[in-house]
Amino acid sequence: MPIKVMWGSDGPYAVADTPEEAMALLKLSRNGAKPLASGHSSDPNVSNIVKLFRAVNENAVLFLACLSTHTDGVRGDTLCEETKITNDKLGGIMGGISKLAKKFYVPVSEILISMQKIDGTERVRYFKPGVGLLKYDGELHERLSKIIK
Repeated sequence: MPIKVMWGSDGPYAVADTPEEAMALLKLSRNGAKPLASGHSSDPNVSNIVKLFRAVNENAVLFLACLSTHTDGVRGDTLCEETKITNDKLGGIMGGISKLAKKFYVPVSEILISMQKIDGTERVRYFKPGVGLLKYDGELHERLSKIIK
């Protein structure tokens, strides 16, 4: 029995012979150019956050591993001193983490929270670990131990 697959109430449609074909058609964008992103991997047991941790560079691993030890948050300059990462590299690290978070469909706030606070007369960057970072920090520290060796 043919199955009609429609994209929108008045949009284009296609006819499939099997439920599998119908599902494949549903995953296509309106113009058929590329499949819609699903965010799922072939291994459903691996969290997208863990995949992100495996994909970030060594500076980001060091930054996130150190941040995960400060559950109440930490000033950016303190974090730079602890990791020996200079202030000017923080923007690149944050940009890389943000880009990978988008790629793996993880809200950045699940990894870390970055905010600007007024401390006396100076503005300081303040970082706090997100719930995903705290939940999967073991994976991050495992990767860090391999980098340090």
